[in-house]
Amino acid sequence: MIDTVAQVARKRVPIFAGCTSLNTRDTLRQMKIMKSVGADGAFSGLPLWQTPTIENSVQYFAELGEAMPDMPIIVYANRRFFKSEFPTEFWAALALKAPTVIATKVSYGTDHLKEDLDVAEHQIKFLVGLGKNGYEAYKKAGRKMTAGWSTGVNMGPEPLVALMDAILKEDEKKIEDIAADMRAVPPMQPPDDRIGFDHYNTEAEKLRAHAAGYIKTGPSRTPYRTMPEIWRQHAEAHGKGWAELRKSYSKVQTQ
Repeated sequence: MIDTVAQVARKRVPIFAGCTSLNTRDTLRQMKIMKSVGADGAFSGLPLWQTPTIENSVQYFAELGEAMPDMPIIVYANRRFFKSEFPTEFWAALALKAPTVIATKVSYGTDHLKEDLDVAEHQIKFLVGLGKNGYEAYKKAGRKMTAGWSTGVNMGPEPLVALMDAILKEDEKKIEDIAADMRAVPPMQPPDDRIGFDHYNTEAEKLRAHAAGYIKTGPSRTPYRTMPEIWRQHAEAHGKGWAELRKSYSKVQTQ
């Protein structure tokens, strides 16, 4: 897949390939393979199964960089799946000891985002989710928020591009307006289901993208085919709501 993506991109944009395993050795093996097929960098979470200490975690990324200094790294800082709070002390040490780490996908909340930026944003770009946390992140980070991420682009990017543009221009009124528009879209998941995302994320993402009409996703692969009807209804309503939202942010109307 990465080989195909790299061939299509033709170096017009950098490609960061997912490289995460149980240990440093296997992650490095993955990184070498990805580089050989044209990837420009690695997108890596913490080693799986045994939860690393902060010291272990920093050392992991430092050693990846030492072994492959010409392959920059984006840290997948996902609190839910890598069992870490990614505290400020981690980012301070990482900026000091792991020079090939250039960015992170922030998936651990925004509670200490300002402090993290204070100690590491001179080296590490913090890509904050532009969905429901985008405005909250801006209020905490201000002009230091210069990058973002979103899986919502699978439904069409226009509202998210508009939000990031407003953030970069520090247009607070426009940021508030766009955030309000996004909040008005029906939620992707049942509001009272706090753990369902862990079980139905794959199915919900495909359903909402397909309902939005931006891309044809195809069916979920086995074993991810057991989504409850209430989740299906929410995901499809969310996608259709996003399709309507896009019309307000696109010069070319959605077909």
